Amino acid sequence: MNETSQTNLHTLWDSRLIMMRLQRDFQQNISHYYDHIYQLMLNQSSLNDDDNNIEQWIKQNINTLCTQLYFDEHNATMNSSVNFNLGEIYYQKSIPIMEQNLAYGGRRLAALLNRLAKNRTQKPSNNKEKFYPSTMALIIVLCVERVLAIAKSIII
Repeated sequence: MNETSQTNLHTLWDSRLIMMRLQRDFQQNISHYYDHIYQLMLNQSSLNDDDNNIEQWIKQNINTLCTQLYFDEHNATMNSSVNFNLGEIYYQKSIPIMEQNLAYGGRRLAALLNRLAKNRTQKPSNNKEKFYPSTMALIIVLCVERVLAIAKSIII
């Protein structure tokens, strides 16, 4: 990856791999990178029950973590008590996984928003309420997602 710096896997996967991919292969053009991820999303299999099953998302993510991400480029298990030098092999192995997860995330968010919009009432049930019930549900879902992301960063 031609760059030496200390980090943790959470930071590597949440931002550094994306930024490196954007810089290396898309000349910092976020619109082209968006188009690339969007194409991946369109090429994924059609929506199925898994797209609405948050427990299934968690199982898939754990499976990916345990079978692919926690191994260095020599297939040695990584843990927080040992420093690892991750290079080009790890980068090339990780980019397709990371981009598929971005595409899955976009597709799942779209499915969630569509489901909430479909169930949206015409207006709040009384004048004291400022939000549609489905808007409140979306806010709760996004808050839960943020809490899960924070918990993930603590675990990693």
